[in-house]
Order: sequence, then C-alpha cells, then structure tokens
Amino acid sequence: MQVTSLGFRTDLMVQRLEGSQVEDHGDHLLIRSPGEPGYWWGNALLLSDSPDARRRRDWEDVFTQHLPEARHRAFGVDGVSGETDGCEGLVRLGCERDLSDVMTATAVHEPPHPHPTAVCRLLDLTDPADVDAALAVRWANAPSPRPAGYEEFLVRRMATMRAVQLAGRGRWFGAFLDGEMRSGLGLVTDGSGVARYRSVDTRADSRGQGLAGTLVHYAATYGFEVLRATLLVIVADPGDRAISVYRSVGFGTVEKQVRFQRAPA
Repeated sequence: MQVTSLGFRTDLMVQRLEGSQVEDHGDHLLIRSPGEPGYWWGNALLLSDSPDARRRRDWEDVFTQHLPEARHRAFGVDGVSGETDGCEGLVRLGCERDLSDVMTATAVHEPPHPHPTAVCRLLDLTDPADVDAALAVRWANAPSPRPAGYEEFLVRRMATMRAVQLAGRGRWFGAFLDGEMRSGLGLVTDGSGVARYRSVDTRADSRGQGLAGTLVHYAATYGFEVLRATLLVIVADPGDRAISVYRSVGFGTVEKQVRFQRAPA
C-alpha cells in the first residue's frame, strides 16, 4: 500500500524507529507494538485512500483478527483532504473522528513574544532526573479523569524515546523556569531530511507566556542544524490554541489527517 499522507508517512517513520512492526495487507497497513499494548496508535490500522476499498471490509472483524487483545479501536484514513468517503462503517462501530492539520516548515523564526527568561535545553533520557521532569509535564496534562494504566503508558513512551535518543534518531527538549520544566516536546528523524515533532506539552499554569513557541523554535533550530533536517513536520488539532503558536514561528498547513478511534469500554 502506497501511503500518500505526509502526516501518516511521518507517523510510520517514527513508529518504525520506536520498534513498531508495520505490515502491508494491500488495502491497509497493520501497525503493531507488542511492547506497548496501551499505545493506541502503535496498535492500529491505516486504511487505503480508496473509498471503495474502505467500504468493502468489515473493519471491526479485520481489527480483531490482527489485534485480538486490543480493547480500543484505532483507524487512520490515508489521504490529504480530510474527506471521509467510505468511512461509514467506522462511524457505525462507534468510533469518533479526529481531524488534524499536518503542518510543515522549511525555515523558522522566533515567535513574536518569546519567553524572556526560559532556559531551553536538550534532555538526557538516560538521566532519571530528566526523565522525571519530562514525565511530570506529561502527567500534568493527562486526560481527566485519567484512564487506567495511563501512568504506565507514559513511562513506556519515555523509555521508547530513550531508545530513539540512544540510536541517534531523536531528542527530547524542555523549557525550564527557575529550574522546573514547564514545557516539553520530542523531535525524531530517520536521517532522510524530514523530522517530526512529538507530544508538545505545556503545563496549564504556564500557558500563554510564550514558552511553547520558544521551545518549538529552539527544537527547530536543533533539527535543521544538528539533525540535518530540511523539512519539519508537526500535526496539530485545528481547534487547539497551540496551532497559532506553530504558525507564529513559520509552520503552515499542507494537508488534513483523519483518524477514527474508540476508547475501551
């Protein structure tokens, strides 16, 4: 299956670097992460961009055959326009549609209001103190109520990112105020010239101060100068205020990404 979406191509790039298995089944790809069963999008199906191909399948049955232990459902829909023709069956399964903007930049500039005192730096995920700092930011932004097993999920995600760091394929970054990490994100590349942002998080009580924009710009500079990337990719919720932060440093929307998901009962 030829994937047309830049958003999904970079998703797959990151997942392969993280150790996920990707199998081609003609009209869909299977993404499987045996070591992280709680990672929904690491245990998912990516469907062809053909509406007719999407209609011909019982996707609940296909998902169950591939991932019999999974209690969630996660389906990516390849394409660039955000259209969902042929996805009526996913709606009938009780899946919710998630529409995102795929944004890119080939150059960046400082945000209009950078934080004046923030200290941005690389984190060393072999250092327990840096791991704890990164996890504290992500835990502070956990969904409410927090799903069962969410803390373990975050710990596993950071352990996976540590392996990516050790392989020289990506880094985690933090923005600190008075020695405390208040914003964090990851940046990953396979060396092809494309780098993908991961999990941009800012603590709720530190938002609106220019921290995220300052850190996104800092990481972009590292991506261009150290990782030798020529294209940066970030995927964002079009309804989230963070998207204006990404635009403020030079990112622009190039396509729409569609996913359907259903949480465990």
